[in-house]
Amino acid sequence: MILENNIYSNIGYVIIIIFLAVIFLSLKTIRKVWANIFNYHLLTITILYLVPLAGIIGITAPLLFGMYNFTMLGSYLAIPMIIASLFYWLYFYRTRSDDNDKNEGA
Repeated sequence: MILENNIYSNIGYVIIIIFLAVIFLSLKTIRKVWANIFNYHLLTITILYLVPLAGIIGITAPLLFGMYNFTMLGSYLAIPMIIASLFYWLYFYRTRSDDNDKNEGA
């Protein structure tokens, strides 16, 4: 009985890993299609400014109203929102500079 539970939990992990792999492999294709349909750069800049701003507001607004429990709950969402935006900025500029270096060398 214990062995069966471990097998099912391992199958769940395998399914999650396969699902994440499919998502990450298809993100490049989705990004190319999205860039052709919409103004990808404007949308990216807008989201990258609004997401950290929403995270900061999500922490400070409950703090100003004295709702310290909601401040703690908001920090669980706000910190990843801010860090994810920073990581994307670093990735975006690194790949952009790599692409510019490749184009200048050609």
